[in-house]
Amino acid sequence: MTFGMSDVRRVGGLFRVAPLVAIGSAACAGMLMITPPSAPSLFATTHAVPLLTADVELTGSAGGLLGSAVGFFIGNGTQTHPNAGLLIGSGYSYTAVDDTYCVGHVCNGGNAGLLSGNGGSGWSATEGSGLAAGNGGNAAIFGVGNAGEGGNGADAGYAPVSNVRTGAATAGGQGGGAGLFGNGGAGGNGGEDRGGSGQILHSVGANGGAGGRGGLIWGDGGAGGAGGYAEDHVATPLANNATGGSGGGGGGTVLFGTGGSGGAGAKALADSGLSTGGTGSNGGRGGLVWGNGGSGGNGGGYTSSANPDDWYKFGVLAGDLNAFGGPGGNGGDATIGSAGQAGGGGSAASNGGTAGGGAGGNGGSARFAGPGQTGGAGGGAIALIGITQGGAGGNGGASSLSLMRAASGGAGGLATTVNPGAGTAHGGKGGTGGRGGLFAVGGTGGAGGALVDTGAGANKGLGEAGNGGVGGRGGLFRNGGAGGDGGDAKSPGSGVTPGKGGFGGPGGSGGQPGGSGADGAT
Repeated sequence: MTFGMSDVRRVGGLFRVAPLVAIGSAACAGMLMITPPSAPSLFATTHAVPLLTADVELTGSAGGLLGSAVGFFIGNGTQTHPNAGLLIGSGYSYTAVDDTYCVGHVCNGGNAGLLSGNGGSGWSATEGSGLAAGNGGNAAIFGVGNAGEGGNGADAGYAPVSNVRTGAATAGGQGGGAGLFGNGGAGGNGGEDRGGSGQILHSVGANGGAGGRGGLIWGDGGAGGAGGYAEDHVATPLANNATGGSGGGGGGTVLFGTGGSGGAGAKALADSGLSTGGTGSNGGRGGLVWGNGGSGGNGGGYTSSANPDDWYKFGVLAGDLNAFGGPGGNGGDATIGSAGQAGGGGSAASNGGTAGGGAGGNGGSARFAGPGQTGGAGGGAIALIGITQGGAGGNGGASSLSLMRAASGGAGGLATTVNPGAGTAHGGKGGTGGRGGLFAVGGTGGAGGALVDTGAGANKGLGEAGNGGVGGRGGLFRNGGAGGDGGDAKSPGSGVTPGKGGFGGPGGSGGQPGGSGADGAT
């Protein structure tokens, strides 16, 4: 930021620039508030740190020249010069008021000064422009400040009369990184593609941007952006596909701080083509000294409901072809602290083809002290006339020094085929239990996915339920985890097979193997 003579006034023989710079989210506020990272439950919360800036006095007769010189080192970014002064100041954040300018320019959020300041937010691209979103600016490298958020990607544009696509969806911008102290910026969401009756191309949602890294000493990682939704309503014979965008990865941390959550994959809908859900991304790693891991994003089509009607409502849907839910992301690991939760697999529904639920992500592991997390559940699958396959459950995370039982594997996804004799249903396999800590019992294997036996979506065809997952290995002198129970295969008809119980995990030195899980029932 450059100051001219209009910015300088003479006060008592001194030249004063007032206000010289305002550091923080609001211009001329003169204050920067840094939000501390989230801490594991065993640690107390640290209060925010205020940074204050005072007016700067210039003691010379050449006020304009000195003001310009000071502006080189201290000042906030502007639209045309988004980076802050070299030492102190916040980067410029692009908003909708900058749309006209950003059509012809790359509008990444401005970087902060080296010693203090926040990174600016990147531009969110306008619908149909086909332009890239701006990345978030970096925070102060050697000081305190939060990084800027990435802008949202452009939604696909369609001509108003022909309904032909004029611009593809674009990815969300990446979040900026923090310096020594501060939080990483969140990634922007991917653009959506809601189709058009005149299009000849497949509908594709864009990926979310990755979250930025937290501070080198202290700070949380930024959350990953969500993938963009996709749908296609072009009738046969074109049979256009719809593919949901994947989530952006959660930002990691270095010494102290919580990893950012992974972005969720988007669902998709195609009237006559293939539908594929986006992948949920992994959560960021917690601090190497301490801090919680970030949660993994859910796969496209995720719902926690066991009702097949909800799989049509929230899941990945295809009219005449196949449908596949997106896999869930893994939870981020921790050193001392709680590991990150796993993302669940997306559900899938098809009226005319195969349906497959997405696999659940693996639960994060605590590498030194703290609990690992349960594996994510596999997504459910329903088809009117086709084959169905529930998603596999994710594996449970380990915990090296925990005295508690290790985390369980995730449950396999449910499955159903609605019309008798038209297809077969297969429940998903349960995930493996986590390895026990030094003196801890291994985790229980996840339950196998059952065949749906109630309601309008009850399985009416042949099929087999999923097998239970294997139990985790036990620690010293401790037993292995029990195997997961096999899924039930209850059906109004015959010809269904229940799932087998999983094997127990091996015991640690001086411990016994875990018991096998129970077989499912018919």
